[in-house]
Amino acid sequence: MKPRITYANVAATLALFFALGSTALAMRHYLITSTKQIKPSVLSHMFNKLFVGLAPLLAMAAFAVMPVAGQAVTQHWYKNNVISPQGEAVPFVMFGGEVNLGQTGPLGEVNCKTVAGGTIENPVGGGFGIGSMSALAFYECKAPQCEAQIKETTGLEGRMWPETKNMPASINGHKERRFVPYFMQLEESTVMGVSSIRLKIGRKWVAFETPSPEKMIRVAEGCEIAASETVTAMAEFEGELQPEIGAAKKGNLNGTSAAKPSSVRFEGASTNELHGMLGNAVYFGSLKYLGYNEQEIITVKP
Repeated sequence: MKPRITYANVAATLALFFALGSTALAMRHYLITSTKQIKPSVLSHMFNKLFVGLAPLLAMAAFAVMPVAGQAVTQHWYKNNVISPQGEAVPFVMFGGEVNLGQTGPLGEVNCKTVAGGTIENPVGGGFGIGSMSALAFYECKAPQCEAQIKETTGLEGRMWPETKNMPASINGHKERRFVPYFMQLEESTVMGVSSIRLKIGRKWVAFETPSPEKMIRVAEGCEIAASETVTAMAEFEGELQPEIGAAKKGNLNGTSAAKPSSVRFEGASTNELHGMLGNAVYFGSLKYLGYNEQEIITVKP
């Protein structure tokens, strides 16, 4: 049976307070056996003072009896099924599988093979596991709308290229190259009505800035003529993503071996979206991850 705060509980508490108060009065003056013996204005004042004093205690009691499901459970990183020591940075690598990482945005859909890398760690002093992503690259991309548009307008082969900015591994020497990686943190949160264990990557978007704020995801994509590399359309997006991880809402994503590694899952708007001036970008698909040094099994558990 789950404990609850009810009217009866409160009434019993009030009775105790009045009983103690009555005893004290009896020792000094006379015994009060009924509230009818107390002037209504005085009784009202006593109730008000009592509830003001009890309010903090009642709030604490309400939290204490809150169902466990309503309280976030701290999630940690595990390496080879042993909790990773606090403060120890563990290098990891992410990679795609049979299902690539896809994106839909104002330039249409693009589906790419993906690799990423960085570190994960459990912070000193406790708390949700954190990490950083220093590299994220896309290759062998397929973009049906872009390719069809270039073919129709020029008769030539078209292609789309996505690239990351605002991180150490940014390419092409553009101004958005930074030596500060994307921030990551494990969390239990609700996005678009879906509550799950998630890996927050990046920083919450507020407004577009140039350069982007540190630790925030920024991705650019362009549709171009393949032969001449002439870009015909371009868009940029920034913000944070929150793919599911660990014991997720729709199934356990923790792996069991190097042959069956853990994964993170992107499910469209329910894993958040990156903001763009021409329209937002939504991601779908999944990425697997392992320890970089010895292909350790990395999992997420309380």
